[in-house]
Amino acid sequence: MHAQSDLNNDNVIDNVMSSFQQIQSQIQQNKIAAPAPAPAAPTERSRHEVIFPPSKIKVGANEFEVSLHAPPMSILREFTHIFGPNILPPNTSLFVIPTIQPSLVGSLLNWTNVVSLEKDRLLECFLNLCTSLIPQILPPHIFFDYIDPCSGLPMLHPSNKIYDEVAGCSELLNLRVYNAGGCKVLTHNEYGDGGYPATIFLGGEREEVMRFYQMVVNLYSGNNGT
Repeated sequence: MHAQSDLNNDNVIDNVMSSFQQIQSQIQQNKIAAPAPAPAAPTERSRHEVIFPPSKIKVGANEFEVSLHAPPMSILREFTHIFGPNILPPNTSLFVIPTIQPSLVGSLLNWTNVVSLEKDRLLECFLNLCTSLIPQILPPHIFFDYIDPCSGLPMLHPSNKIYDEVAGCSELLNLRVYNAGGCKVLTHNEYGDGGYPATIFLGGEREEVMRFYQMVVNLYSGNNGT
């Protein structure tokens, strides 16, 4: 009886090994696709979601590149550090709109009167977007704030903690950063070092924030902006 049982077990093992060898042979001959590797554990960057990729809007004569993001954990932590843990409405999420304006004078690295005046102009254009235009169509229950590009501080909620806009735009838009004279410089794919970064934060339910963002883009696409 034991001899018969051992013989049956040997047959099962032989059959399994034979099937395994056949599958290996078929995989090598590309007859069967090899199983996909298990996905890597999620990282901070992998949690970042580009909800709407970069597109152009025009406010008056000035162009903005804008996009909508569900930010990675690194930016969520920085946001909480700056604004506090309970700033967003309950059961809502944080979203980020990084904006880039192209300089009309090329590189913004030179310390000249022309560059200084251009930075002032770009700042005024961003502030106009955030203080005059967006509030006209912003639903009252969506959290809204924007960062002062000069100081790195929030404009609508008091805080003495600085948001690193260059690092934030680099992470969200996958843009290169390099050091120039001790300053971090963002290199845009189209504008080079002539891009002026600035950041808008929104908090709300995902679908509502998406509708609001699309409204902004539709309103200011082409030459509709004022």
